[in-house]
Amino acid sequence: MTQHDEYADYIKSIMGACIAKTEGNAEFEVTDIDDEYFATVVITGEKYQGKDGETTYNSLRVFGHEMEDLMTEMKSAGFIFNSARQFTRENEAPALDLLFVARDE
Repeated sequence: MTQHDEYADYIKSIMGACIAKTEGNAEFEVTDIDDEYFATVVITGEKYQGKDGETTYNSLRVFGHEMEDLMTEMKSAGFIFNSARQFTRENEAPALDLLFVARDE
């Protein structure tokens, strides 16, 4: 295991400790591009069929206390919040990407 792998695992463990996996699924990724670290949390919701059998609903929820914990812990680790993005096809479950970037201060 390289130093990068150990650092990536450490950052992923921080993210995983903050975001519960009770609503859908959460995935964590840390990327090193030219010695700049990017950390991504992808939270995937679920699709539900309405009682009428025709209407489909997308559901994705992130609890406020989880977001607050994530922001605090990532800032303590030297990351800043960069963006939130939702982009999925109509027939896919909703997903929210949260991107953090490591910044030297």
